[in-house]
Amino acid sequence: MRYGIIVEGPQSPSAEVQRLRLAQQACDVVVEEPAMTPDALRRLLRLIARLKPRDELAVHGLEVLGQTTGAVVHLLREVFRKGAVIVVAREAEEPMRFEPQPGLLALVDALADHEAGQTLPPVPRRRRGEAGRRMQLTAHQIDYARKLHAEGASPRAIGLLFQVPPDDIWQILDRQG
Repeated sequence: MRYGIIVEGPQSPSAEVQRLRLAQQACDVVVEEPAMTPDALRRLLRLIARLKPRDELAVHGLEVLGQTTGAVVHLLREVFRKGAVIVVAREAEEPMRFEPQPGLLALVDALADHEAGQTLPPVPRRRRGEAGRRMQLTAHQIDYARKLHAEGASPRAIGLLFQVPPDDIWQILDRQG
């Protein structure tokens, strides 16, 4: 079975161009999405989960998937693990077929593993009112903050410069001494 994926997006050609190119590929089923939203991605993942060996997933280009390179590598790994084929059918080129061969599988696995290792854990954010240490300004920084304020800089701008909340700058300015 050959599935065609059409997704409109800023990096993708128009849906009409994609339709014409996928029609040339004689897709049995064409899935069309107005954009690669989280829901569209879930539907694509469900489609990939149902792929069988020798099924084909045809796209105009990988940019249609609307994902980062790392996310696309993970999608490709899942397609290849199912034994399916990716067909990239750009306008000016002969369609490229990527079949799950040992060398290609090893490369995609290595890239996916590399990408997983590059992903940084999310930085925990403090909630308002939560106890935490604020950055303390040196005497020189306090003098400079007062000078900037006297020259017309706003507490917000000064806070951004020293990476402290504007309220802290107000407290420094109120203490004048």
